[in-house]
Amino acid sequence: MRTISVLMTVYNGEKYVIDAIQSILNQTFQDFELIIVDDGSTDQTVNLIRGISDERISLHTLPRNMGVGYANNYAVQFAVGKYLAKMDADDISYPERLATQFEFLEKNAQVGIVDSFVNFFTESKIVEKSQRYKDYKEIYSSHINKYYDYKTLQKELFWYCNIVHSAVMYRRELTKFFNYPLDMKICEDYSFFYRMNQKGIIFHKIPSFLLSVRLSENSITATKTEEMLKNVFKIKKNDISTFIRENEKPIAIWGASNLGKLTCNYIRNNFNVQPIVFIDSNIKKEDGRQLQNINIVNPNEIEFHEYKFFVASSYGKFQIAEQLEQKGLKNIKDYFVVF
Repeated sequence: MRTISVLMTVYNGEKYVIDAIQSILNQTFQDFELIIVDDGSTDQTVNLIRGISDERISLHTLPRNMGVGYANNYAVQFAVGKYLAKMDADDISYPERLATQFEFLEKNAQVGIVDSFVNFFTESKIVEKSQRYKDYKEIYSSHINKYYDYKTLQKELFWYCNIVHSAVMYRRELTKFFNYPLDMKICEDYSFFYRMNQKGIIFHKIPSFLLSVRLSENSITATKTEEMLKNVFKIKKNDISTFIRENEKPIAIWGASNLGKLTCNYIRNNFNVQPIVFIDSNIKKEDGRQLQNINIVNPNEIEFHEYKFFVASSYGKFQIAEQLEQKGLKNIKDYFVVF
């Protein structure tokens, strides 16, 4: 019986899957099995995997593309390891990854799941020149590659997915209580982590770089932003409902971009609640701008304790939350970070 079961799902991954597999086979910790589920690939992915001779690899194929959530759940049923490690088919694990995560979980029985710092890279000149790549390298990286105490990690995991799916290792017994949603082809990992976090499972981020994450022109988060946000609302629906119901103050949405607009539409359509103001730190009073027929104002124009806030700014949420807390407002009680 292997100590670690590494789970990899792949769909049309012929370009990078061999490099990803080799990064697992070259681990310093060798007591593992690598379970690969091909999710209905139509390219040469399956033939390439079958060409690797290693008894630790088991390949399972699905007859058609079922989505990452289904494929992950399918992979789990074959796992025998004490710990499960996720691996994406286009990323690269550093040689010491499995050993480092295994040793931490062995020594910290209270922790259910770990990930690590990650490096983002691309081989595409188009991606390298894109604003998205710059945001990942300069902004997103600085937030997920930082030291987290447990309480801060738990708090911010309710805000957004600060855990990197391809970098996690967790205790197999958690799969008795948690699985991936079948109705999502994006954000299924966030749903998985969000529900664990709700139930008090302890997460830990190991402050070492153990994985390189490839960003490509076809990265799903680059092409399906609208679907991603719809699924975020689905994941958080009950908590949003509680926030709206338990605090009777009028609603302000801090963020007047697309996320703010989508948040406004969502709470209007699902809870029959009308936000009364949008907030934008860059707006001037004389601008007189509106969004969704609602005035956009500068935060200097409002009395903070008169509102409850939806924070709808992907990269500005940290500064906004800090500003709200400096005014004495509390996370979840007085403000709710959308994503």
